[in-house]
Amino acid sequence: MKKIAVIGVGNIGGSIVSGILQSEKYKAEQLIATRGKNESLDDLKEKGIYATYDNLEAVEKADIVILALKPYLIQPVLQELKPKLKKDKHVIVSVATKNTLADLENNSIKGMPVFRVIPNTAASVGESVNSICSKNATPEQEGLILDIFNQIGESLLISESLINPATVLASSGTAYAIRYVRAMIQAGIQLGLDEKSSRKMVIQTVKGAMELLQQTGNHPEAEIDRVTTPGGSTITGLNELENNGFSSAIIKAMKSATDSIS
Repeated sequence: MKKIAVIGVGNIGGSIVSGILQSEKYKAEQLIATRGKNESLDDLKEKGIYATYDNLEAVEKADIVILALKPYLIQPVLQELKPKLKKDKHVIVSVATKNTLADLENNSIKGMPVFRVIPNTAASVGESVNSICSKNATPEQEGLILDIFNQIGESLLISESLINPATVLASSGTAYAIRYVRAMIQAGIQLGLDEKSSRKMVIQTVKGAMELLQQTGNHPEAEIDRVTTPGGSTITGLNELENNGFSSAIIKAMKSATDSIS
């Protein structure tokens, strides 16, 4: 039974822990979690997780080490963990941006299996998108990391060269999608709906639209065509969006966000 240490259970680390716990495949006793010494461990212990302030202790007990840290902390924490890392036992997984696979290997042990995984906060409800790349990993190790992160959503192996755009689409994309939802809710209120009703309508509409695409496999434009009638309100609204640069603004935002990571 593989033991999984999550080093730094904050926002994204907490989402990963919550998502894993909601799955039926991994149990609380397989999880080890650490936090900074000024943060409480009580909520983790109440879930049956082995929680500690000692990163070295966590690594000694673990097989998979997930670094859920700010990018600037990855190097110093790896240096801290290095005396306890074993190439034939441990697999290192970083969920931080900017630190490359080469960085992870150089700050741990040469030949160490290392992974970069970019999840998003929907991990806490089992709906994350997890982009994964690796170095020095066997197919079995890749399968294991895919399986772990599949418990919190959908995972795919990609080239490291595509990690930055994947980060913007699937991680930052959560915020962009929610900003769209917020704007729709505001429109509903302006048109006379109360906030609660507007929010319920918009969230369910967006959820339903995504399910349509997921289940049918249709191109988005095909589903748009199904609700766009000549002279109707849908085409009127769509044309207004495009006249104001809707698609262009989204593409430019994605490009700008990707450039900011590089």
